[in-house]
Amino acid sequence: MEERLGVLTNADELARDLASTHDSLNEVTKVVEKRLGSSGFSIFCRVEQGQLLALLGNPRKAIQYAVGNPLLAIQIIAHVPEVALYAPFRLTVYESAQEKTFVAYDRFSSLLAQYQHPEIERIARLVEQKLEALGCEG
Repeated sequence: MEERLGVLTNADELARDLASTHDSLNEVTKVVEKRLGSSGFSIFCRVEQGQLLALLGNPRKAIQYAVGNPLLAIQIIAHVPEVALYAPFRLTVYESAQEKTFVAYDRFSSLLAQYQHPEIERIARLVEQKLEALGCEG
């Protein structure tokens, strides 16, 4: 899965740089798209939680990711700024005791349904389609 995600290590710095150059939205889009993986998402943050499980004598792979697409995020945040609470979204990839791999995340459309805005609903469904194409089932 990771190989299909881009890496966006410092989103704040990227946003400041892009805002300071006063490039057109088209130019900004090109810069951001270069940082997206083939899935259309980038990893903003990765937390190795499996190491904490090992401290309890229960070593397992468990990684939480903050994942998103800044170009999609600005489209929904422009309509309702509170939506920024959910962008980037989080998902967890973990290994069961039987060494099977699972992916868990909240349905983006469910999280954003409270805002009752058609554009936000459209983007939320698009995000879920991209997740399903990535091989994730919520």
